[in-house]
Amino acid sequence: DTNGVRIANDIKYLKALKDAGMDAFYLQFDGLDDEIYRKLRGANLLNTKLRAIENIRRLEWRCVVLVVTLVKGVNDDQVGGIIKFAVENSDVITCVNFQPISFSGRANKIEREKKRITTDEFIDLVEKQTKGKIKREYFYPVPSMVPISKFIEANIQEPTTKLSTHPCCGVGTYIIIDDNNNYKPINEIVDVDRFLDVIQHGSEELRKRGSISTGTKLKLLINLLKSSAKNINDPRRRELILNLLKSGEYDDAAKFHENAIMIGCMHFMDPWNFDIERVQRCVIHYSLPDGRIIPFCSYNNLHREAVEKRFSIPLNKTSTRQ
Repeated sequence: DTNGVRIANDIKYLKALKDAGMDAFYLQFDGLDDEIYRKLRGANLLNTKLRAIENIRRLEWRCVVLVVTLVKGVNDDQVGGIIKFAVENSDVITCVNFQPISFSGRANKIEREKKRITTDEFIDLVEKQTKGKIKREYFYPVPSMVPISKFIEANIQEPTTKLSTHPCCGVGTYIIIDDNNNYKPINEIVDVDRFLDVIQHGSEELRKRGSISTGTKLKLLINLLKSSAKNINDPRRRELILNLLKSGEYDDAAKFHENAIMIGCMHFMDPWNFDIERVQRCVIHYSLPDGRIIPFCSYNNLHREAVEKRFSIPLNKTSTRQ
């Protein structure tokens, strides 16, 4: 059984995962119709997935990332419905990550063209199937958020993680959920473009003045935060964002997500759209037993077979593994 099937049937196992400190559960969720699962997974799985979500709810655990393999002609009509489902279950769901199909093996040109969905097409599907509520211009490439990391780094004077991946690797946006399970795109709460511009210039200013006194730096920081706050028209959201900018702490980042859902699209590459520039800027890697670190898409397309042949262990011998 996969973990998703197991937690649908074994809440004790699920509780053990929670007690062990797991903070995110990626659940394959291709749609709201069993016909889709029969086509993509070969079985009726919808009720199993709903049971898994219900078990997570019983533990009052907000940790679910819905992962959608998106295939043209199979479930591309489900995008809006899946987002609606996530909103209705936002007490447990934190993110919906759509992944357009990647091809392997003997996928011919006709099949690829028939089933392929690009990131741009995905964004159009979101806008159309949410009836214009989540507009295409509300999506930003992943590296658009780098200015926030740079600002925090300049402020706390410690290195931060920067998701400086290639712009074509993924896009995302946020929707904010209210107490009545209605949602508003974050772009209607925050002037994202102006906010990022202020943050970008602010980080440069903080870096240039790295040697100034604590009092002067604090005054500069306050002015920068005030400037960025002008672009956030919701008091609670303003407080959460400013706290994150000031501290850079994981807990403050988590609080920002408390009543938010991220809608993202990560288009992994296959042999027919492989791009060296994207690989060179990859931020998701496989760590191998021999010490190598290999970018995700190059591993899946070039290395997986050889690595599995070299390092795989038969199931009946795993107990003796050192």
